Amino acid sequence: MRRRIPVLLLLLPIACVAGEVVDLAVTDFQALGVFPDQAQAVAEIIRTELVGLPGVRIIERSRLNAVLEERSLTAAGLTADEAAEVGQLTGADFVAVGSLAALGSTFTVSVRLVEVDSAEAVLGETQTVGDAGELPWVCRGLAISLAKTMGQETAEVVVPAASGGERPAAEELSFYKHGEYESPRAVFDGAETSLVVWALELERADTALPQSYPVTLEWLDPAGEVRWEEVRAAEFSAGQAELRVIGGKGYTEPGDWEPGRWTARVILDGEQVLTRTFLIE
Repeated sequence: MRRRIPVLLLLLPIACVAGEVVDLAVTDFQALGVFPDQAQAVAEIIRTELVGLPGVRIIERSRLNAVLEERSLTAAGLTADEAAEVGQLTGADFVAVGSLAALGSTFTVSVRLVEVDSAEAVLGETQTVGDAGELPWVCRGLAISLAKTMGQETAEVVVPAASGGERPAAEELSFYKHGEYESPRAVFDGAETSLVVWALELERADTALPQSYPVTLEWLDPAGEVRWEEVRAAEFSAGQAELRVIGGKGYTEPGDWEPGRWTARVILDGEQVLTRTFLIE
């Protein structure tokens, strides 16, 4: 069994009014056991996801790198004070620094968010996945965490509108323990479980054209109340018949799940198409 790397989340109060546009600088990420290009790609995905969120303005990477070079600094290992200095020189309200690490067959993305005015780290979050193909949805979740910590509470994932044509069929929805993806689960030990990952299998008959649809997954707790809602994009390329959409929710530490039967409800292009349950013991 693969050793689970815990998700660490730290949120501190910050003085930012929801709805105001904030300027954010995202440095290139430190590469730990991976190629530098891979770490840079993760940072670029996070920047791209943030561009699609309301209330966030991204400082150009070239401008950020010019300041780092001028001050003889590297993005790797920036202290909070150094990050704040870089933020002041680029006009940023916040600076995000991070790393991509490989440990065995797992990949871990870590992000720290520094508020420029106070030179304090106001967010520290780490996400671990068992496959490099799952890094994009991790980056999307981290982008939303960054936006919300900066006061953008209404930030949502921007997904393409339905492109038309016959809606793909939802074949299966499976659940996995975070960090363990060998086989799906229907029962989880609440004392050992933090994040529960889901994978939705979609299939379409007509593959001639690209096709996109918004996917919403609603998490219902044992009392039947909607606890969380995730939005993802299902985007088929031309010639592609099958697609896997991945997401996940949970808590920063094990033991916080309410025992009982949880329900996941899949809504594809506004229509409920699939419902599955899992048990937290």
